[in-house]
Amino acid sequence: DMVIFDDDLTGKQTNLLEEELGVKIIDRSTLILDIFASRAQTAQSKVQVELAQMQYLLPRLRGLWTHLERQRGGIGMRGPGEQEIETDRRIVRDKITKLQERLAKIDIQNETQRKRREEMIRVSLVGYTNAGKSSLMRKLTGSDVLVEDKLFATLDTRVKSLQPEVFPPVLISDTVGFIKKLPHDLVASFQSTLDEALAASLLLFTVDASDPAFRSQLAVTQSVLEEIGGEKIPSRLILNKIDKLTTKELEQLHRSEE
Repeated sequence: DMVIFDDDLTGKQTNLLEEELGVKIIDRSTLILDIFASRAQTAQSKVQVELAQMQYLLPRLRGLWTHLERQRGGIGMRGPGEQEIETDRRIVRDKITKLQERLAKIDIQNETQRKRREEMIRVSLVGYTNAGKSSLMRKLTGSDVLVEDKLFATLDTRVKSLQPEVFPPVLISDTVGFIKKLPHDLVASFQSTLDEALAASLLLFTVDASDPAFRSQLAVTQSVLEEIGGEKIPSRLILNKIDKLTTKELEQLHRSEE
C-alpha cells in the first residue's frame, strides 16, 4: 500500500506517481524525517525535527490548505485574489520563523553549558547510525544511556564523565548518528546539537567493523563533519563490534588496514 523512493522527489513528481500508482508515495528524506520525528524525546530534538520537516515541505506544497489552516488555528481567511498555495507557503514560513526562534533560545542555553566545560577535556563519539556509539558511551562512562539496535536511537547529545574519573576531568559526548544522503535541512536543524562535537578536543570515529560497508559509512561521517567545519579536530578511529568478526575476517581487516 506504499512505494518508497531512495531519492528525493518534487511535490509534482509525488502527486503524479500517486495518481498513476494509486498508493501513497514516500521519498527518502520524508522517510528519514519521519523516523527522526518518532525518535525525538526532548524539546530540542522535537523542535529540530519539526523545523527540518517544515523546511523540506515548503518547496513541495501542493493543495494542503485545509490541513495547514487548522494548524494555524483558523486564522487564514484568504484575501481577494490570493492563491491558496501562497497562503499555504505563508503559514509554513511563519511556523519556520517561530521554530527558529524557539531553537535559538535553546541554543543559547546549550552554549552557556558548553562554556562551563571549556576547561575540561572533551571527547566526542561520532559515526554512522547504529554503529554502536551508545554502547561505547555506556562502557566509557558507566551511564544508562539508551542502547537499541535501530536507526537514530540517539537524537540528543548526551555528555557524561569518563569512569573511573581522572584528572583533569574528561567528558564524553554521544552525538546523533549519520547516514548517507542525509537531508540537508536536517543537518542544518541539528547544527546546534553537532556543535558539541565541534567543541571537542578529540573525535572518536566509531564504525561497525562487522559491516562490510563501514569504510563508505566512515566517509559519510567525515563528509558531514567537514560540512559543519569539524575536519581539523584531532581524531582516532574506533573499530567497534569487532567481536562479530571471524578469525579470517579479522586477518583480512588487519591486512587491509596495514
